[in-house]
Amino acid sequence: MNPIVRGFKKLADFKGRDRRSQFWPYAGVAYGVFYVVQSVATQFALMPIQIAFHRNAEKLMFVEAEVSDAAGTLVVRSGHSPLALFEGIDFTPLIIIMALGSLAYVLLLAAAVSRRLHDRGLSAWWAGGYYLLSHIPTALMVVGMSKLGPVIEGAEAWNPQTMGPAMMWMISGVSLGSLLSIGGLILLIQLCLKGKAGPNRYGPEPA
Repeated sequence: MNPIVRGFKKLADFKGRDRRSQFWPYAGVAYGVFYVVQSVATQFALMPIQIAFHRNAEKLMFVEAEVSDAAGTLVVRSGHSPLALFEGIDFTPLIIIMALGSLAYVLLLAAAVSRRLHDRGLSAWWAGGYYLLSHIPTALMVVGMSKLGPVIEGAEAWNPQTMGPAMMWMISGVSLGSLLSIGGLILLIQLCLKGKAGPNRYGPEPA
């Protein structure tokens, strides 16, 4: 059977094993479909954000500040924070589209990835665990951005005591994301390697 047709027919079949020649043609087509649909949807979601950015651009002015006392308190004399560019912009539609796209891509590949890992003699939780962990950096970034909201204007946005917690959340997200990228590379290598010869606990060697 054509591996692409076979892959779509076995979307909900998490049992058995798949050779590389059965997995990669289907995975390539699934990624192509995901990329095209996600790109088009993302562009529609970005349009109002881009318009809002242009409207806010005129608010971008250099903030003059001076230290008012030994404690390091910053006093704004004029202007707006560069963070004013984000004022009034709703990122919710973009986040929803990206989340739905990610879910759809996982649903397309979950069973196929499981069977490919089975061919290597590995549990599907190699992929499932990585997928679950991969959402933590995004969650940390969202928390950090939400904490920036109350200080998006004026002197507070430049105060280290106010910015510090938000930046720590965002830096933690970026750092953990970089670390998890190593796990993603290990998973990709496993998907590329030849399957184990002979039967294993997941079934006979695929024909």
